[in-house]
Amino acid sequence: MKRLVVFFSLLVAAAFLATPSLQAQNGLATMPQAEQYLNDQAKGNLIKIIGPKNKDGGMTPEVWQYVFYDPFASNKGRYVQILQGKILLELTDRFVETDRGRLLAYKEEEVLPGGLNIDSDAALQAAIQAGNLGSFKLSGADYELVLDKKLGPIWIINLYGPFKGKEVKAATARVRATDGKVVAFKLLEENLSDQKVEPGTKR
Repeated sequence: MKRLVVFFSLLVAAAFLATPSLQAQNGLATMPQAEQYLNDQAKGNLIKIIGPKNKDGGMTPEVWQYVFYDPFASNKGRYVQILQGKILLELTDRFVETDRGRLLAYKEEEVLPGGLNIDSDAALQAAIQAGNLGSFKLSGADYELVLDKKLGPIWIINLYGPFKGKEVKAATARVRATDGKVVAFKLLEENLSDQKVEPGTKR
């Protein structure tokens, strides 16, 4: 474990230097631009934010995706995508998460409460610090802001980095969006090790 942590600590400062737009395109900060395309019934009823990994590299998503609750929409959901903080890509009220296994209509109790004080950039920094990543050169991240029944609103962040010439998912963190507390951080050792664990084998 120590060897993996040391390795993982060799690579983050460079990631921030390579992404000067980190402060400019965050999930919550971009949300008002998404809301301007909504009707009054959906505004303020945010269910989740999804920030897919930037295919061009860097820690900030190129596209932010928003799901809002709308009691008058089919399946009770409105979906908006914003590209680079300014361009509307899509607006629809159909099922928007079929690729994520979403089959049921959205519910009002899924709406995120107020007090969302931690944006995606701050959540990322909290995750990195809590994980003791040191100078690990992160190559990317994906984000999801959702309501956890026990923890409240949380950012779920997957961190990616290079290992032996390929990009791997290196860690997953859960950060509260109200106060920035990291409630979970998991280093994915199986992706950072030459020794693969066979199914059913305990480590």
